[in-house]
Amino acid sequence: MAANGLRFRHFYNTSRCCPSRASLLTGLYNQQAGIGEMTTARTEPGYRGYITDNTVTLAEVLKDAGYHTAMSGKWHVSNTVEQSTPAEQLKWLNHQASHPYFSPVEHTL
Repeated sequence: MAANGLRFRHFYNTSRCCPSRASLLTGLYNQQAGIGEMTTARTEPGYRGYITDNTVTLAEVLKDAGYHTAMSGKWHVSNTVEQSTPAEQLKWLNHQASHPYFSPVEHTL
């Protein structure tokens, strides 16, 4: 595959970063992958805000096929950990406060 290159000729762009990224990583419509909107958890199945457990990424498929894989760049297909108050959330977003996790670790495994 790498020797001959690969051209993606059909791609569904959702006009938003997280849902488009989920589609590109999984080959599914964003709602099927669990990222119907952004990374906020909702109660509807297609709007969980993270790539759901029953969804595999292209990297997982390639790894199972014997390829070496790595994750680099912006992940942002998992729930964002929100701080306890709006003021704390704003401090965190403005890099005035530090917290150990951006998202739940189990969403990246």
